[in-house]
Amino acid sequence: MKETSEETNSQNKNKQHLIKEILNNPIVGRNLINVDLSNSNLSNAQLIEANLSAANLSSVILYDTDLRKANLSGANLRDINLNYGEDNYTNLSDANLSNVDLRRANLNGGVDLSGINLSYAILTDGDLSVALLNDANLSHANLINANLNNAHLDGANLSYANLSGADLSNAYLNGADLRNATINDRTKLSPKWFKVWQIVNQNLKSLNLNDTNLRGANLSNIDLKGAILSQSNLCVANLSKTNLSDVDLSNADLSGSDLRGANLSNACLEGINLAGADLSHANLKGAKLKNTNLKAVYKIDYCLFDNNLDISESLKQILIEDGAIFED
Repeated sequence: MKETSEETNSQNKNKQHLIKEILNNPIVGRNLINVDLSNSNLSNAQLIEANLSAANLSSVILYDTDLRKANLSGANLRDINLNYGEDNYTNLSDANLSNVDLRRANLNGGVDLSGINLSYAILTDGDLSVALLNDANLSHANLINANLNNAHLDGANLSYANLSGADLSNAYLNGADLRNATINDRTKLSPKWFKVWQIVNQNLKSLNLNDTNLRGANLSNIDLKGAILSQSNLCVANLSKTNLSDVDLSNADLSGSDLRGANLSNACLEGINLAGADLSHANLKGAKLKNTNLKAVYKIDYCLFDNNLDISESLKQILIEDGAIFED
């Protein structure tokens, strides 16, 4: 028993010595793999490019800590609080947080985790309300019962994430990837984003989505063949590589949308708004284009057309000059 007590005292002394070293002698790329820094105060520490993989950082204070490009993969960050108010400058830009344990973590109040790798992270019961997670990689993350109310998740990868019981009320999900994400009857998701989840996960071919608001939705690389999307709002939606053959898109708004590589063969595109849309490498062979303004398209290089009667000879020459391809 005495030996165990002495061993514990020795470990605590070593831990305190290391913490003092970290705070007083900043080193870029410090090796802290598998170290125990739990319950310590690392405020103002310089941990740029530090390797903290598998480290124990539970309940650590990281006020104004610089963790740029740090590797935190597999680290234990349970019960951590990064909500220190507006004057907090904890920097996690380009940090690797894959596989981290962030159970019950407080990351609310605008904590910036934009573009961060949080794949396979455990965020159960975490508070991420109002957190900035734009373009973050949350694929395969465990977000059971997490609070994501008003979280900014534009462009985030939520594929294969477990969102059972998660609160995504008022979350910003423009461009977010919801494919293979798990939800249940306790998941709080607005009707719009629930519809998007249904579309990308339930193979709803020939779906009637007339006059539906899908603005900013990520519907890339799915099969919507024969769907009815007339008068729908698909402004700035991601439809790259999507099968839209035989789809009715008449009078829909696709302004600013990403249609790169989309299959629009035999689709009804009459009267649609394509201002600022990217049609690079799209297939429009056999598409109905009456009253469609193709001059307003942002990009049309390598877009395939056939000899469509709805396209005048003068417009055809303009489109060819812009990179379109007409096949007999």
